[in-house]
Amino acid sequence: MNNIDETGEFLKSLGFPLLNIHAMAKHHDFITANKRILVIGPMGSGKTEFAARVWRDSRVALKKKGDVRRLTSMANVDRRNVFIVRSALDKSRFPDYPDDALAYRGGYERCGNRIGAAKDSFGLEVLIAENPEVGTWIVDEAAFFDERVAYLTKDESELRGLCFIFPTLLLNFRREIFNQTARLLLETATDVVPLTAYCE
Repeated sequence: MNNIDETGEFLKSLGFPLLNIHAMAKHHDFITANKRILVIGPMGSGKTEFAARVWRDSRVALKKKGDVRRLTSMANVDRRNVFIVRSALDKSRFPDYPDDALAYRGGYERCGNRIGAAKDSFGLEVLIAENPEVGTWIVDEAAFFDERVAYLTKDESELRGLCFIFPTLLLNFRREIFNQTARLLLETATDVVPLTAYCE
């Protein structure tokens, strides 16, 4: 916040009127290890679109060589390698999109062999074992998984430096914690990104 205040003062010193300065959206940080990021908000707030932005950021970051690879890697894991995990239910929700698409309101991203489906934490554990070089895992709608997903991702994150991103509902329509899985994801999270939506 202090940096934003300084920016406002600087612009004022140049003769600009007093303005509200807003923080810009940042690119995803692939350097910091051991993160569990909850991306929360109501339906239609852009949680899956946030995941698509992380995917696009990874495509750019993977083109960087040398020191960048050293900064984003631990052993054979590189956090610039992103894998999208959809709920097994999503395949029936988006029948008009390609099988490798991460669909969101207004578009989709083709993820090739870096997208898969799991119905529970055991399916996620299999995907992690099959893709040992992947350092960033986006688990869409993680609150619909079993409670074990919170412990699995915490352990993998702390043991191997993986980053997990959970675009998911946290509260129900009564503004209560959605379920026990959501509660455990919140308790084990290192970061929270709140998003908002407006009704049309």
